Amino acid sequence: MGFFIAFPEDNTMNKQQHTYSFKGGLPLESGKNIRDFQLAYTTFGTLNASKSNVVWIFHAMTANSDAADWWPGMVGDGKCFDPAHHFIICVNMPGSCYGSVSPLDKN
Repeated sequence: MGFFIAFPEDNTMNKQQHTYSFKGGLPLESGKNIRDFQLAYTTFGTLNASKSNVVWIFHAMTANSDAADWWPGMVGDGKCFDPAHHFIICVNMPGSCYGSVSPLDKN
């Protein structure tokens, strides 16, 4: 079970930052578990009624969860991933220092 917290931000693209908190254990292929972790993510745009306009962006090189910040040629008004047409979700990769679980977190 998890929850998210929305932090209002720049709404030119209906951008919001969130934190998803997972309580419990997540089993890994190694047999170890990650317990009680968080993932930072940013959304752009509005989810439509049929939930058919979602674009998920997750890349191993993402420094932060603001795809418009590090991929400005692709994400934004009038671009390939346009928040006027898509509900864009970009997750900050685990291990970074931008809000997701990282080596600095305690077990």
